Amino acid sequence: MTGMKRATLGQGLLTLSVFSVLLFAVLLRRPAVVEGQELGYRLPAGAPKEVEDVVRGRVAALGLGAEVAREGDLLLIRIPKAKPEDVADVKRLLRRAGKLEFRVTADRDVQEKYKADGLVPAGYEAVEHDRKEIEHKKLLIRTTCALEGGRVIHAEPQSQLMPSGTSEWYVAFELDAKGAAKFDDAAALLYARRPPGMLAILLDGKLNSAPTVQTSKFGGSGRITGVGGERECKDLAIVLTAGALPIPLGLEPEFERPFRQEK
Repeated sequence: MTGMKRATLGQGLLTLSVFSVLLFAVLLRRPAVVEGQELGYRLPAGAPKEVEDVVRGRVAALGLGAEVAREGDLLLIRIPKAKPEDVADVKRLLRRAGKLEFRVTADRDVQEKYKADGLVPAGYEAVEHDRKEIEHKKLLIRTTCALEGGRVIHAEPQSQLMPSGTSEWYVAFELDAKGAAKFDDAAALLYARRPPGMLAILLDGKLNSAPTVQTSKFGGSGRITGVGGERECKDLAIVLTAGALPIPLGLEPEFERPFRQEK
C-alpha cells in the first residue's frame, strides 16, 4: 500500500512539473503589451515621405522610444509609457516648421534711402522685427537666400556667462562643406563693406537676429542667439538637425488617444 501511495505521489509531482513547464512556455510566448499615448496628424494629399523622416528624426532626439508610422493620410506618433510632459514635448517640436534662412542685408546707403522714401528697391524685402539691437524698425534683406538650413549637419544648445552674472543661451551649429562655402561667400561680401554689413538670420520667416559680420570666414560654424532659454534652444537644435518640415502639421494633432499594442 505504501508503494502505491509513493507511485501516486510521484505521478502527481511529475504531472505538476510538466504543467509548470507548459505554463512557463505559454507565458514566454505571450506577447508583451505596450501602452501609451498616440498622436494623429492628418496629412494633405501628396504629402512627401520626407515629412515622416523629419518627424521621426525630431521625435527620436527626445529619447522617448516613440514610433512614427504612416497609415494612409494619417501620420501616427505612438509614445510608450507617456507622461503628460512627454506628449507636450512632442507636440511642441512638431508645431515649428524649422525653416532656417540666411539673407544678406542691404548696405547702409540703400537702407537709409528706404528709410527716407519708404520705397523697397527691387531684389529686396522689408522685414519687421522685435530685436532691440537692430537700428532700423524694418530691415531690408535680399529676397534670395545666401544659405538655407538644410546644410546644417549638427546643432546643439550652449550657454555663456554674461557680465551681468546671468547665462545667455544660444544654438551653435555646423554646416556641411557646400554650406560652409556659401556661408563664407556671404561673410566675405558683408565684411568687405565699410562699415561691415549684417547677415540676417530668419527662422520660419521671422527675423531672429542680424549680427554684424566680424570676419570674412566662419569656417562652417556659427551661432543663433536671441532664441530664449535652455528649453527653446534645445528644441531649435533638434529642429535644425532633423531638418525643416516640407509641410506644416498644424498647431495641434487631429486626435490624441491612449493606445495598447501587443509586441
